[in-house]
Amino acid sequence: MHHDVMIATATRYETLNDPRLLLAYHTIEEAKKNNIPVLLVDDSPGEVKKFLSDNDAILIPQKEKGLGNAIRQALVVAESMLDAQGCIAWQEPEKVGLVRWYKEIIVPLINGSADIVVPARSEASWQTYPKEQRYSEQLGNRYSWILSEKKYFFDLFFGPKIMKKEFVPFFITQHNSWGALAAPVIRAIKNGVRVTSMPIDYEHTLFQRSVEEGELFWCEKRIAQFIHMIAVLKKEWAK
Repeated sequence: MHHDVMIATATRYETLNDPRLLLAYHTIEEAKKNNIPVLLVDDSPGEVKKFLSDNDAILIPQKEKGLGNAIRQALVVAESMLDAQGCIAWQEPEKVGLVRWYKEIIVPLINGSADIVVPARSEASWQTYPKEQRYSEQLGNRYSWILSEKKYFFDLFFGPKIMKKEFVPFFITQHNSWGALAAPVIRAIKNGVRVTSMPIDYEHTLFQRSVEEGELFWCEKRIAQFIHMIAVLKKEWAK
């Protein structure tokens, strides 16, 4: 399949009424407008699967439970579908506003100046996020920079990672959950892979911010994510 870039992601929605499903639908529609195929590794019930596959996504049933397994499966399948010059963009399915940036993000990969691109949220982008998420993830990114002996500052807490297909093997690690995308970047850097940061003015949806900001459940989730990621970062930079 000849494409400059393919979006690889994972979905799991229990019902057609899940508001996140609507965001995923808009991501697929936005990708279609930009002629970017979307590969979904899906673990949803049948009616949700049908809805997603009916809307022009390439849908693959998830083999093993867990986010880390879904990420690995999506990247491996995407790699097998692209030609040698293809690029893979991992992102969360609800990040509708990210799609329009890919034509710019893949430039360093296409022109040969980078192997992996880690998008970085600009100050304007951070302002669209729930405060709790902004505080925890900015602190986590700074902690990673300090652990790297202040050599590498990346927005590792931002999910999207874009790579030439030949660098997928770095992402086939056994990290689960949030560490499954951050640890491979650190390993790639340590192996001399050219990893580039690219600031973008990505806008988080107002819906997600309004649902999460100031809510105990989401605040505790950010704390749990922070604690998990701190352990991953410390271990990976120490190797």
